[in-house]
Amino acid sequence: MHFVKKVPRTEEEEARNAKEKAKKLRTYCQLRDKINTKQRSDELDDELLELTGEILTKVPDLYSVWNLRRSVLEKLAEKKDNESEEEHLKRKDRLFSGELILTQSCLMTNCKSYCAWFHRGWAFSRIKSRDINHELKMCEKALQMDGRNFHCWDYRRLIAKIANLHPDEELKFSDKMIGANFSNYSAWHYRSSLLPVLFPDPERRIAISEERACLELKNMPNAFFTDPEDQSAWIYSEWLVSMCSRSFQVEAQPKLLSIIMNDEKTQIYATFNVAVCHTELSNNVNVEMEGDFDVHWMPIMRFPRTKFSRLWMATLKGAFRSLEVSNSSSEKYVKLASGGIVNVKELYRIYNVEQRDRNTELEKSVRNLTEQCRILIEELSGDQSPAALKWPVFTYTRCLIELDPAGNEETIIKNLRKLAYEYDPKRREMYREAEAKYLIDKTLRSTNNNGMRIIDELIKNGSLSLKDLDLSSVDHLVYLSSLITSLDLSGNALVQTKFLPMFPRLKQLHLDSNPLPSITDLKCPDLELLSIAGCFVSEVHDVDCILECDSLSRFIFCETALSEDNAKSESLRKIINENGRNIRLIRHWL
Repeated sequence: MHFVKKVPRTEEEEARNAKEKAKKLRTYCQLRDKINTKQRSDELDDELLELTGEILTKVPDLYSVWNLRRSVLEKLAEKKDNESEEEHLKRKDRLFSGELILTQSCLMTNCKSYCAWFHRGWAFSRIKSRDINHELKMCEKALQMDGRNFHCWDYRRLIAKIANLHPDEELKFSDKMIGANFSNYSAWHYRSSLLPVLFPDPERRIAISEERACLELKNMPNAFFTDPEDQSAWIYSEWLVSMCSRSFQVEAQPKLLSIIMNDEKTQIYATFNVAVCHTELSNNVNVEMEGDFDVHWMPIMRFPRTKFSRLWMATLKGAFRSLEVSNSSSEKYVKLASGGIVNVKELYRIYNVEQRDRNTELEKSVRNLTEQCRILIEELSGDQSPAALKWPVFTYTRCLIELDPAGNEETIIKNLRKLAYEYDPKRREMYREAEAKYLIDKTLRSTNNNGMRIIDELIKNGSLSLKDLDLSSVDHLVYLSSLITSLDLSGNALVQTKFLPMFPRLKQLHLDSNPLPSITDLKCPDLELLSIAGCFVSEVHDVDCILECDSLSRFIFCETALSEDNAKSESLRKIINENGRNIRLIRHWL
């Protein structure tokens, strides 16, 4: 078991243990051989049932033996010629009830044996005279011994389904388990699956009704202050707080975000809010061409052979005639000068651009939770280890992001960085990703010198600057990726360029002063200008692949090891000449 110190055995004990193991192995092999012999002879009888039972009590995880045993049981359960219906049902009940005794014995050997739990459910579902209360009590007893036994939780759900138990009864059971132990993560999880059934939101805007969500949030501080380091209640509260988010959706329905065409109208790009398959794409978008030309859509993803993607591309053969969007009646699209369309309202929602009503009861409950977290952080600061502050600071920050991201910018950034580098460094990338998402949202809702929102400027001219934000990821831009033609990522913390295929229309890219050791995975078919000034590239093979790009006309590599080495710079020029490219190499700033 975990955290139990092993006691070293003496030589005599080791010898005795080895002897016992050898004896068990001989017994196992003898039983296995007998079972195999009868199986080959197709002797599915009582003797085989006894043999499989004997071996399974010793080794409960032999799933092939359980499969064989079920075959034997199904044959033995068949109705006999001279048997009445009542006699047949009673005999079947006795037969399958015996499996409950066997599986209980197996679970005493290994309480987390998937095979044994599955077989118990299979047998119980075939018993007519079922003792539901006995099974529920058995589950409760098993969960009191180990509340994290998810096999047992699955079995209890099966019993509740067979017995048609009202979800309210199961909610009371989860209350009982949580009351006995706030650290019972599985009980909290079970609760989150029951509440949407018992208290659905009439508008289906959030997972449960606002009134119930407020009540749940009100009770959370009791668990927080009992054991601040336990994750169970904190993770449950994250589910509740997420309902306050503008981007929360009970069921994320596919929505078309944009249809964009390139300048030559030879390629068309469709972007969705969720990954969709080809069928879903075809149901939403219909492109008609002059003449007898079909439109073949291809997903744009980092991974080959993918069938689902947010971004799809089609190369148009022939003259473009018209574009139809099936859900245009329910979604308002803004037409672009280039001929494309954009669902601006949905993009605003995704990137938290517009302010929302902050006087709802749910918002007030989240605000109260924020204050409770602040009080707990003050109590824990100073005399606790950094790990104890992880969950309170995370939840406090999460609430601030939902309540007022613009007004709490300094606190949010400071807390995310403390979580990444002090309180929870093992999950550093998760917090860095959250910080990147927050900073991208902040940039997009900010305004330029003319008072225009950056996101509106991007939609209009395809240009976006995210300079000096210390971003480690720009994956959050995927919903805008087909709109972007010029992207400035200078002064960030990017270490690879695998994300760039999601920007298929990119023509200008600035990656200056990023800790990039290589750009060998950079693929942008329409790229005209690339700048990697101040990056960590040091060898010709770190960049030579980009020199094969047909559209590239300028390559800036100032302040790199390549620019400081005459031989390496000359090698780049030689590659360009050999490939017949017309690329201007910019080695030094003018």
